[in-house]
Amino acid sequence: MDDQAKARLAEIVKNLRGSLTQKEFAKQLGVTYGAIQSWENAEVSPSSANLVKIADYAGINLQELMAKIQGLENSDVSSNLVGQLKTMSVKDLTHLYRAVSDRLVAIAESVGM
Repeated sequence: MDDQAKARLAEIVKNLRGSLTQKEFAKQLGVTYGAIQSWENAEVSPSSANLVKIADYAGINLQELMAKIQGLENSDVSSNLVGQLKTMSVKDLTHLYRAVSDRLVAIAESVGM
């Protein structure tokens, strides 16, 4: 993630946190206080699994979050996502796969499948 994307992510996280403290927000996301602090300071990029948590908290999907982080228009989202998937490490792809799988299982269970 480039510096501009990290800065946009920092603003997204700060806006989502609202009036919660960093520790309270970290607890809600299931991450450490240090993670929230480093994201808000644009020092570190979250893992794919944590990006999914941020997107879920925001009530959007990962694709929409990534578009916001990259500063893309909606029409650019699909091509950008494919490009990002091609450059992700196997570890990050595994985290993403697990997060998506967990989400799909939760949806299936909620509709009684």
